Amino acid sequence: MKKVVLLQKYISPYRIPLFNGLAEHPEIDFTLVHYGNLEKRRKWTKYPTKKFSEFQTKRISIKLNYTQNINLPLSLISDFARLRPEVIICAPDTGGVSAYLYTKKTPGSSYIIWSEATHITEQVRKIGFLKKCLRSVIYRGSSRFIVPGQMAADYIREYVPSANIFYANNCLNEDDFKISEDYLRQKWAKRRLTLTFSGSLIKDKGITFLLEAFKGLMKEKPYLKENCLLRILGTGPLDLSAYQDENILFEGFCEGEKYYNFMKESHIFILPSLRDCNPLTVIEALFAGNILIVSSRVGNYPEAVRDNGLIIQSISKAEIGRAIDSILALPRERLVDMALNSLAVSSTFTVEKSLEGFISAIFNDEREASAPKRVSLADELCSPCAW
Repeated sequence: MKKVVLLQKYISPYRIPLFNGLAEHPEIDFTLVHYGNLEKRRKWTKYPTKKFSEFQTKRISIKLNYTQNINLPLSLISDFARLRPEVIICAPDTGGVSAYLYTKKTPGSSYIIWSEATHITEQVRKIGFLKKCLRSVIYRGSSRFIVPGQMAADYIREYVPSANIFYANNCLNEDDFKISEDYLRQKWAKRRLTLTFSGSLIKDKGITFLLEAFKGLMKEKPYLKENCLLRILGTGPLDLSAYQDENILFEGFCEGEKYYNFMKESHIFILPSLRDCNPLTVIEALFAGNILIVSSRVGNYPEAVRDNGLIIQSISKAEIGRAIDSILALPRERLVDMALNSLAVSSTFTVEKSLEGFISAIFNDEREASAPKRVSLADELCSPCAW
């Protein structure tokens, strides 16, 4: 049995199926250690059944803002000494520092960096010189890396060009969002199409650009009011009262069956983020048979957008409006084909495939988990001629 400790700031509901799979592996003794508190934006109350050992280390957690906390683990080194893991899976943060220090002093142990960070997300965060130096040390000390997609792999290779990288897609409980082809055809037979945004209502998600674009399009082409509506799922610090409109539904925070049903009923999922590591909402939308409109700053667009949507290259009211208009102008048969493509793409985001990547990394298999394909050039064009 290989003793594996995985570090997380906190337990996210969507991670539990993956962690359960690791715990059920016959050759892995798995423990999850968490060392932070939920940020203000996290409002989960429903969690799947956990089948793994877990505990919270002693820590200091300071709320920084709506989306960030500062988490300082205080007892991780002594926790490692007690658990004696052979492999530690961690992010390149304060937990990663503890893993680096422990493995340096403990022969036979190693750590794996699990990271979703991309060049875009870290550039926008404007990481300071000292943090870059620390990250470089942690990266270079890691024996291998786990990433959910190509953009994250490219970022790691900026630090370690010869990095041993394993691909493990982000995943969730597919059954919560999965629809059949019959269900898909029935929902696309409806006259009125639903566009859905799901995420925190913060500037980084591009929500104000989306609302301005949608209202502008409805004003420019009023006949579309009978053909579509925009549903907003999420909460946040932004005051969006100025965007109240009969064609825009603000649903607030949703979870459980209510949330699953909103995603299943949706036709087009739109996420014009200014920066986004590897959002789960994109994967939810794929399983629910949505056409995608996402920005090129969304970290999983290369794997998720494959003849099933559009990629917005610049975040602006004008380009978002053109993208929505382009999709709505397509023949319904073409839209159904694109939605079916989303169902096909969703099969590459399963828990099983993610587990394959993690297990390959843990045992350092010579065979790396299959690298995801890059997006085609045609998909990058925000124009009907892309089809």
